[in-house]
Amino acid sequence: MHWVCAFVLLGAFFLRAPVLWDLDSYYHLAVARHYLESGVAAPVPWLRFSLLSSGADKEWLFHLLLMPFAALADPAIGGRVALAAINATIATVIAAIAGRALGSAALVVPLWLWIAAPPFFARMMRLRPELLALLIILCAIVAAAKGRYRILGLLAFAFASAYTAFHVFVALAIAWQVWQWFAARERNFHIIGATLAGTAAGLFLRPHPIENLKLWYVQNVEFFQHVDRLDVGAEIHPPAWPQTIIRSSVWIATLIVIALLATRKGHAVDREAKLFAFTAISAAAFLILFVRMGRMATYVYPLLTLVVVLAAWRRVRVRTAAIIFAGGAALALPLTFDRGVRDVIVHLSTAVSELDWFTFGRAVPSGAKVAATWASTEAYVFWAPQGRYLNALDPLFMARPYPRAHAAQRRLFSGLDPDVPFTLQRGLDSDYLALDWTTAPPLLVERLRGDPRLQVVYGGYNALFRVRAAPGFITAWDPAAASAGDPIAAFVDVTELAKDGCATVRHQLNADVGSSVTLAFAPWGPSALMIDGMELVREDESPLAILAREKKIEILLSAGVHTVEVRTCRDRGTAGFFLRRVR
Repeated sequence: MHWVCAFVLLGAFFLRAPVLWDLDSYYHLAVARHYLESGVAAPVPWLRFSLLSSGADKEWLFHLLLMPFAALADPAIGGRVALAAINATIATVIAAIAGRALGSAALVVPLWLWIAAPPFFARMMRLRPELLALLIILCAIVAAAKGRYRILGLLAFAFASAYTAFHVFVALAIAWQVWQWFAARERNFHIIGATLAGTAAGLFLRPHPIENLKLWYVQNVEFFQHVDRLDVGAEIHPPAWPQTIIRSSVWIATLIVIALLATRKGHAVDREAKLFAFTAISAAAFLILFVRMGRMATYVYPLLTLVVVLAAWRRVRVRTAAIIFAGGAALALPLTFDRGVRDVIVHLSTAVSELDWFTFGRAVPSGAKVAATWASTEAYVFWAPQGRYLNALDPLFMARPYPRAHAAQRRLFSGLDPDVPFTLQRGLDSDYLALDWTTAPPLLVERLRGDPRLQVVYGGYNALFRVRAAPGFITAWDPAAASAGDPIAAFVDVTELAKDGCATVRHQLNADVGSSVTLAFAPWGPSALMIDGMELVREDESPLAILAREKKIEILLSAGVHTVEVRTCRDRGTAGFFLRRVR
């Protein structure tokens, strides 16, 4: 009954959300739908520059469990139903564990936890495998404490099949076993044995086991060697402590009140010593990780809650506990639904919508090679699965096997690549560019809007551009630039020539009798444009070669050959310019 009530309540909330929070949610649904269509061992077809293209699926079991929801007529609605179902299951398990100490008052604990701990609630709104990992860990704590080692082995199997960080489960099991050796004086290897057996089965009794182990090594070992140099998202970094503490203030205060009341009652016979110890060990482990990574809020809040609740074993009256938790939930409502939900869902819905993604998806041609950021791709593979993108889920999955392509992608989407169409085709093997206007750097937006070689295919919040040839760009210079002669190149890159900081290049321009010539000049760094020794344009600043800012010069030339000369200097490691003949 508790599960049904939680499912209905959470389902009503999630179904009202205009989008699924967190783009990972759409990616996982896309994989589940792909398995329905192509088989549960089929590699994803969307990612051309990613370790994920090998068939490795670090969350394979999670995707299998999503398949019934992805099979609905509207998989996006199915994702919301799945989110409500897994949240309701976690809430039911938390209530069941807390009920050992608080009796029927424990039914209020999940409601209070979801409301009074906004950082936790923000994680529970994401359809991610970490929710399944939390559920498995909670069940594993109970199984290990009760000596249900076969169940523990099955849970280890599920964890290794559903979540990439299988080593975390193994580490927790080792800690539980050590406590059991020294505190409970039970000298056996049942916990470790069951965990290792289940983990090994979960790693190897699945499709593409070797590829998955390689993926695990990259994400869980090499990742921390590169994390400071990659765009990995804020959740990997430590939480913003002042804001986190303020937003969790009601959660903290409620636990303090429960702990104080339990202390005043004196000591009681603890019939759940092992359950309390295993929960406390798990909470301590994730608290240490939470200091380093904000995403560990998923585990810290429920585990610390259960530690305090279990410590109050039969020391707080049922009615008193129910009043405290219900009151805490009521006090936390303004804080949670003013800042948490507004910032996470309501604010997001003003910028993006599923209708926009749907329309974007219809505009993507079948088999189109599309360059996009790894984060945006997570939504695109769901709404436009017919496209072929670069990478998803983690930038290291591209940076590790394709470092040059990854560097090109980062520079392009930062707005610091002057020749976007050239990089798209020559550096990223792509004919299309997709991006979300609401998150793109303003410099990139301005650069795209002024480039005649980019044709808008779809122009909603998510935009799709196609590369096309555009006449008029002058690329033949002496000394010749590296890209001279390439039909799509337009930026004259003289970085290598400007070894001393500046360089001068020349072009021979033919003019008809009494012809008027209009040139458009867009340099990267400080530059000067001259024709036949006469200076026409001087830029003392660094315009960064944005075609939307190009300066047009109209000049009447006599018949014959004229020397166009550009002197340009480095800025931010680049030197070059655009020059095109408009008329």
